[in-house]
Amino acid sequence: MVRTKTKSPPKPIKKARKKPQRVSPVPKQPEGRPPIYDSKVHPELAHKFCLLGCTNERLGQLLGVSTISIENWIRQYDEFFRAIREGREIADANVAKSLYHRACGYTHEDVHISSYMGGVTITPIKKHYPPDVGAATLWLTNRTKQLSPDKRWTVNQQQEISGPNGEPLQAGNVVVILPPERSLNNG
Repeated sequence: MVRTKTKSPPKPIKKARKKPQRVSPVPKQPEGRPPIYDSKVHPELAHKFCLLGCTNERLGQLLGVSTISIENWIRQYDEFFRAIREGREIADANVAKSLYHRACGYTHEDVHISSYMGGVTITPIKKHYPPDVGAATLWLTNRTKQLSPDKRWTVNQQQEISGPNGEPLQAGNVVVILPPERSLNNG
């Protein structure tokens, strides 16, 4: 007798039991105070304040929140971040343009209004503003910060004083001549 293998019937697949879900009667509220941030108001205000040169600290004071809240809003809300970045970039560009014109000097058209014997005269004129050394110094100092120290523009000057033929100076007697009205005794 030949023995043949008989297939046993497949075992039934056990279905996993679902765990019962807890249904809370009241939806869970987020913890803490509700956010103050308003996407319709705060980005526009932040943009305007940044055009005035506000720091994050000052921005917090003006908007009535802490500096940490401002920094959190910058990280959380893209429109707030973009408003601040664009406001600061525009302000920086305007200041750089004005500083550049002040450093190089510029001319602009204007009008001169005068009154003579009851009549008003309006005369077109050109006003010229010469270059400003302080503005040029500030411009060059800030524009060359990223360069290596040997190529950077600085206002520091080094002077060397030497005697005849480049020899060191010799200390000698010093004669002080005072005017007649002042003497060492009168102070």
